Amino acid sequence: MRRFLPALLAGLLLAGGLVQPVAAFERAVIESVVAVLRPEPAQQAEPQAGPQYRPLEPEGSAVALAHGLFVTANHVLGPGDRALLRLDDGRVFEAKVTARAPAADLAILESAAPARPMQWGEPPLLGDRVCAVGNAFGLGISASCGVVSKKNVTHAGFNPVEDFLQTDAAANPGMSGGALVNEKGKLVGILSAILTQGADANIGVNFAVSAELTRRVVADLKDDGSFTRPSIGASLQGQPRLEPRSQAGARVAAVTPESPAAQAGMQPGDLLIELAGRPVQRPSDAVAALALAERGSTIEAVVQRDDGQATLEIELPSS
Repeated sequence: MRRFLPALLAGLLLAGGLVQPVAAFERAVIESVVAVLRPEPAQQAEPQAGPQYRPLEPEGSAVALAHGLFVTANHVLGPGDRALLRLDDGRVFEAKVTARAPAADLAILESAAPARPMQWGEPPLLGDRVCAVGNAFGLGISASCGVVSKKNVTHAGFNPVEDFLQTDAAANPGMSGGALVNEKGKLVGILSAILTQGADANIGVNFAVSAELTRRVVADLKDDGSFTRPSIGASLQGQPRLEPRSQAGARVAAVTPESPAAQAGMQPGDLLIELAGRPVQRPSDAVAALALAERGSTIEAVVQRDDGQATLEIELPSS
């Protein structure tokens, strides 16, 4: 065994550099994430059904997007319109909650806290290395690293609108609202939730709101203070879980007359399998696709009807 291990390591190195030094990102990343302190005593969030879990968080995290502008997870703020932001060097600044999007668990804060704005990163690939940066257990800003385990998770069950990156980078109470960053230290997601299945420890199934959805929500909140997602006027149902199926999708249960879906030719009984370029396996996938789509744009919907497929062009409302 003593001879086998060095030989194995040497083989890995010769096989294309599989053993590589860990790349560290710049200190600036830590300076872009701040602790969020709620002025009122923290209260336990309302219990949620099933495996969904958001722990008691007397403190949370936030990420600087621009000078004076921060994004955080809505659930860490409580009902108030004020919060405090603590920098990694210990300084504390007042912040005002200026807009919320509970459906996506995001909120905007404005503060004079001199945090360094973080740059947006490109959408990561499955298996890409990422790091979760946040205020774990109120101990200050720290980082834990892992990989992107899954993309486009829309059915975790935490929020009405989900487009999560799943990661095994450890996220713990206090890190909600913090940053998921790539190896270059650029923002790819906002930490939102963890899955525990009743365990007392992190089990490596953690979720961050994708940068794409975060940017869409932040743009809406800055524009008019609210996050709206377009409706095409179609009601969708999931397929029975235990029935065999040759094609995954969401069944169209009803179409509102004169709605964008009706005008595009969508019909009850259609199986929606793609929307706005995103595969649809369940209704929540369509919700995410619409939340990310450009308002007023024309998107394509691919439906299965009888024994064939049809591509429909749907004009989204501008507001």
